[in-house]
Amino acid sequence: MASLVARDLKQRHVVRHRWSLVEGIDLPLGRKVAADQIQTEWDEHIADFHAVVRFEQGRLHVARHTDTAARNVIFYNGADQGQFSVVTGEGFVIGSTIFQLEAVSSEPTPDTASSSRTQFFTAAHLRTQLSPADEHLDVVNTLLKQLAGRQTDIDAFEHQIVQSLRRVVRRADFAAVLQIRGPEVKSRAAAGDLPICQPLVLDACRRQMLVAHRWGGKPGELYPNVGGAAWAVCAPIICSVETDGDYAIYLSGAKAPIGKPRDPRALPDDQLSLVAIVADILQSVRTFHDLSHCHSSMQEFFPKPIRDLLLQRRPDDVFETAEVPAAIMFCDLRGFSRFTAQQAGDLLPAWERIKQALTLMTEAITSQAGCIGDFQGDAAMGFWGWPRRGGGERLADDVRAACQAADTLRERFYQRSREKSGPLASFACGIGIAAGPVVAGMLGTHDQRKIGVFGPAVNLAARLESMTKQLGASILLDEQAMEALEASGSELASRVRLLASIQPVGLDSPLPVYELMAPSHTREALTPQLVRLYEVGRQAFESGNWPEAREALRRLALSGDGPSSFLLGHMEGLRSPPKDWAGRVVLTSK
Repeated sequence: MASLVARDLKQRHVVRHRWSLVEGIDLPLGRKVAADQIQTEWDEHIADFHAVVRFEQGRLHVARHTDTAARNVIFYNGADQGQFSVVTGEGFVIGSTIFQLEAVSSEPTPDTASSSRTQFFTAAHLRTQLSPADEHLDVVNTLLKQLAGRQTDIDAFEHQIVQSLRRVVRRADFAAVLQIRGPEVKSRAAAGDLPICQPLVLDACRRQMLVAHRWGGKPGELYPNVGGAAWAVCAPIICSVETDGDYAIYLSGAKAPIGKPRDPRALPDDQLSLVAIVADILQSVRTFHDLSHCHSSMQEFFPKPIRDLLLQRRPDDVFETAEVPAAIMFCDLRGFSRFTAQQAGDLLPAWERIKQALTLMTEAITSQAGCIGDFQGDAAMGFWGWPRRGGGERLADDVRAACQAADTLRERFYQRSREKSGPLASFACGIGIAAGPVVAGMLGTHDQRKIGVFGPAVNLAARLESMTKQLGASILLDEQAMEALEASGSELASRVRLLASIQPVGLDSPLPVYELMAPSHTREALTPQLVRLYEVGRQAFESGNWPEAREALRRLALSGDGPSSFLLGHMEGLRSPPKDWAGRVVLTSK
């Protein structure tokens, strides 16, 4: 027997309703279904007819109602799913209600078609019958110690189980852990040599009850005798992953258990209790194993700082959405769009090269404890400032980390681009960094959510990254990021210069744009004398003294300085600035 329990999603102790489930019956679920069905009139987020549930062979099968499938959201394992199955202890969420499948304990119930030599037990009942000997406790204690380790070898654990049970249940000539997929019964770990009574195993899994049978040599017995076994016990284990099938612990012996000659029991109650407890332990280990596998497969979907925090804090605390001051970094691969267009007929090789670039971007960001907020084609966005890891962090620290990541990324791209036969040969990376208040955390809707950031600083960082192409610079900063970097005391601040006052497309006012210049040991580095010369040229440009500006900037442009060429291009064809000159560059394209 099983029941479906509805609880309030935010107050799990509040039970809304409990329904007893009947094997093999389809039950509609919704606010306006019949009173003897799964009626949920309290939750306005649940549709009038939202889903159909069916309890069968220990699992609750859930299917979204097809007439309104687009609106009938059902969350299972963190994602909206239209059809799935849950086992005892699992649940699913609709609206503000969580539904959970629970087992209902009962007394041992012999089947009407069975003989008195066949007994069926729930695990809950058998736990109440335990009067363990020291050796029974030793088996349980040894197995439980295995759970204390960080990782359990599931195959070795199953072999340990069968060896331990054969040692304690002395009349058992055979013990095994079985896997059942449909009508197929396969032994995963075994000790001893007796055939398996497959009908008994399948019946135990169908009923989801422990079956204990003792053959009496009479016709009409519930299960056929195989290999001359005198008795057999099978304890089923529901697997949390339905496609894996079920599992079971199976024991049998060629000699009848010691006891009264007319005793119809397969094993004494204390030994049956031990088998049931060991089955529970194995089910817990398998569930933990499945969850660990799922956890490992999901790791790559979270930024490394988030993964680290999840080991220390509750998920609700880590993923809390909040308004915070943050540093945002956009980085984009230069020259790859044309290459991708040329490879339109064979995109996989192009994607392999893009992955190389995204790997460099990701490593640079996460090495400075930043989070990856998004990937867009051959571009990546990283951010700092969320989640907060404790008191003491400042925006200055986050901007310093972002600038350090950008500086590292520029150097690595330069090195990889010089490898003539490498995947990133001749490519470069443009980077924009902005700082300011953002909304950060789990963004999106109930249908789909992701870790991200939202706010003007995000848009500004993207604009700055795009402007690196026009200005001929690799790393651009906005004014708030520049000021925060200076406040951090980092030596990186000594390599920042003001390029110009620029009004991007779509903005009503100009903004100061700064460059984080290359370090002195690189080929692109400017000497202190050239940096001062650029400042002279910039001031002359903004004040309207264009002849002086041209004279200073041409010397720099000849050395390959991109921003100098950009300002010279703005003055091209004009002897003097226009009458409404305000010292700013108004961009006409992105």
